[in-house]
Amino acid sequence: MIRKITLLLSFFFLFSITQVYSQSTNYKTIDSLKLAIKNTKNNSKKAILLTRLSSYSGYIDSDEAINYANTAILYAQEDNDPMIIADAYSSMGIAYEVKSDYVSSLNNFYKALAIYETSSDTKKIIRVYNNIGLIYIDLKNYKQGLIFYNKALKLSYKTSEKRIISLLSNNIGDVYLQQKEYNKALNYFYKALLRSIIQSRVRSLRLQCATI
Repeated sequence: MIRKITLLLSFFFLFSITQVYSQSTNYKTIDSLKLAIKNTKNNSKKAILLTRLSSYSGYIDSDEAINYANTAILYAQEDNDPMIIADAYSSMGIAYEVKSDYVSSLNNFYKALAIYETSSDTKKIIRVYNNIGLIYIDLKNYKQGLIFYNKALKLSYKTSEKRIISLLSNNIGDVYLQQKEYNKALNYFYKALLRSIIQSRVRSLRLQCATI
């Protein structure tokens, strides 16, 4: 499915040993976060830790992840910290997406977006635009999906993150591929590939400079 594409690209060459190691690391992180929450009295810090806990739990137990995010919102509201609230809504959106509850997922992403758009945190706005796009593509609403992908891509050009531009271009290309618009698909796949090559080349040059 389209919503899995980033994960598939990231983990395509990794198999059981790496997956077991990753799961083990996640469980250790979850245990550490639970302990930190227990020992923290500050509301904002608790909310941040609960949001991180929600993020790590999303693909393990989505219902727990939703509960953690809801609790994070309550703590953040006590300290009137809108950005933490937005982060919790975003994490909840991912958890609902895992459950295939796309209506609830979109609802939470839009709540997060409304707060992020009042800030200057471009990366978080791009991430939510992309996530909203992913949901619409899962719902086969390609028109809306492309609107949000293109919003994310346009904004990402203002950052120096070539990897993000590459991933977004790839996502857009994949949508056109599903719609059998092959020329448009190829155009965006080439853009994604070019960005990846440039990024790799820049890293190589930096490494060479560092060893001179």
